[in-house]
Amino acid sequence: MLLAGAHVVTLLGGRGELPTFLSPLVEGGFLWPAASAVPSSPPTRVTTSVRLETELATAKSSPPSPAPGQAPPPPPVDFAVTIYTYNRPRLLANLLDDIAREAAAADVTVAVNILDDASLGCVFQPTDNNVFDTWDGFAEAEAATAGRPRPGAAAFPPGEGYAGDPYLHLVASGNASDANRELRRPCASSMRYARVVDAVRAQPSWRLFTARYRHGRRRYWHLVATAHRLLRPPSTRAARFYLFLPDDDRLAVGFFSKATAAWTSIPSSRKMTLLLHIEASREAVPVWTDVAPKPVEATGGAVVEVGWVESGNFMTTARFLDEFRWSFRRIDPSRWVRNPPISSGVGAELSTFLHRRRWRLYRTHGSLLAHVSPAVSQMNAPFRSGSADATHRTLRFADGQAAYDALLRWTPSVTASMASTYRREAALHAAVGSLLPQVDALNVYLNDYDAMPRFLVGVPGLTVVWAGEFGDGGGVGDLGDRGKFFWAANLTTDFHFTVDDDIVYPPDYVATLTAFADAHVQPVAVGAHGIKVIPEKLSPPGGRRGAGYYGSREVWMGVDEVSDAVGVHILGTGTLAYRVAAVGPLDAVADFPEPNMADVWFGVLAQRRRLPLVVAPHGGGWLREVGGTAVDSLYGRFTVRARADRLQTRAAKAAMPWVVHPAALRGAGG
Repeated sequence: MLLAGAHVVTLLGGRGELPTFLSPLVEGGFLWPAASAVPSSPPTRVTTSVRLETELATAKSSPPSPAPGQAPPPPPVDFAVTIYTYNRPRLLANLLDDIAREAAAADVTVAVNILDDASLGCVFQPTDNNVFDTWDGFAEAEAATAGRPRPGAAAFPPGEGYAGDPYLHLVASGNASDANRELRRPCASSMRYARVVDAVRAQPSWRLFTARYRHGRRRYWHLVATAHRLLRPPSTRAARFYLFLPDDDRLAVGFFSKATAAWTSIPSSRKMTLLLHIEASREAVPVWTDVAPKPVEATGGAVVEVGWVESGNFMTTARFLDEFRWSFRRIDPSRWVRNPPISSGVGAELSTFLHRRRWRLYRTHGSLLAHVSPAVSQMNAPFRSGSADATHRTLRFADGQAAYDALLRWTPSVTASMASTYRREAALHAAVGSLLPQVDALNVYLNDYDAMPRFLVGVPGLTVVWAGEFGDGGGVGDLGDRGKFFWAANLTTDFHFTVDDDIVYPPDYVATLTAFADAHVQPVAVGAHGIKVIPEKLSPPGGRRGAGYYGSREVWMGVDEVSDAVGVHILGTGTLAYRVAAVGPLDAVADFPEPNMADVWFGVLAQRRRLPLVVAPHGGGWLREVGGTAVDSLYGRFTVRARADRLQTRAAKAAMPWVVHPAALRGAGG
């Protein structure tokens, strides 16, 4: 099993033995051998501290009393967690794994509401009310209290929305009673969110929602208001504590116990919020108010009074939601007319409102949360992107700097790219579905399609170039297998995977190859299918006729078992992965002069750059070829047609002598 924080996946096709290259990571707690995967009984629970038990028992919430004749509400949960997410299902799934792990360890009950900001790509009927210009959360709350109609309310198609909110839709729930309330409309990104949906449905008080329209930075206030309203019982079970998190957080070990202990240690009766994360840019300065950070003496410096709170990364109680009437105030759009790059305004509104009302706002000295995507902001993407900025990195992570560095290393950004031919449209669907949950961006180059496949339309994170005679003018014509390198000159992610349209990739494919690549001392390219050129067969001495390229190879097949890591001359570009910084930009035409022999061209390039190519150990059947595609594959057609073709042989001979460049594993003499 692969355990990065709490992200657990089956490693290397379920082989019982852990590969040697991963052994050093077992000691650090980041890997479990496959033999110990998925225990049949629940994990051992850590006994909660007296402080945690006491605080959970005494924390106050204010759910409304049941009306006469109504059944009493269910008992409160210990924590109600709200997660704001957009287009990062891979990171979101890791966070959900952390929550499940830590809740079991602390023996606490946790409800989770996930609010997706329309990145699921669901299709809805049109509305007749521009809610973002007419709606105010406070006014709505006041109207509801007085029994008046909602301001700006409009008629919507029956069955739309959740709990009377036409702008919020339930996608998945672990509560069987919600089955008839789940959205029945098509969602373009359903494949990407498969792992998230599975995690939600495994927990009885977890729910995944999606918004009808994208809120982004300038309408984030409305998403926050929706989240607050959703938390009001009975829509969500009352909770003793409330947590608000972004989707790119990871939890420290012992998170719930440590967070509760920190909250309990604050003596003030006016405490309102406790930030659980700190970064360098906001460590020592006032933010949004005039309160300078000051350690709380009674906590021994473990908690700092700061006078501000942001829209996520904090814990609180129900009186916070009471103060905001279980809603949130509308932020005037003129804010962005005056200053387009400015942030959402939610943190400033939260902080200044609570400060004016003399509530006291705190943060922990160290971080109980780890921010694993410090370089890229989904909300402020035009204004913060590129390489990781040290000012946005987590400071003093509770699990230690080494653990935080490991989380960053195990959460690289990933782009995958493939080329496809129309004959394999059904196979393409299967390949895309297996990859979307594992990557941040997927590129598809359609070489000779006469129509755009519907399953490729409108999926966030998916880029399609429709080339060829019937295409939309994109690309540079039919590139064959070179199309998978069409984007390789301008990649911005940490890793680039090149993949094929006739392979179903296992759920741990990306995690396994990124871990294998980063287990090496020096930059490498890795894969599951590799070739060694046999020089005496390719170019025999004495001028004798050689066996040609295909007759001069030793092959480690991607679909077969490979017991140990193998250094090779050539990697199959259907199973290729490399760090972009290690290889640099590539040109799909200049670096790959002839089509449908991308494997050879990448091997030649690696020889010139002395880049080690290594096949990762894996089990048989780990990769699975889509049925009915073997004969028609680019590889198959070109092999049959050109087994003695001089193009492949000429390119291979020109690169001689072929050298297996050494690649050392960390902790193995590197």
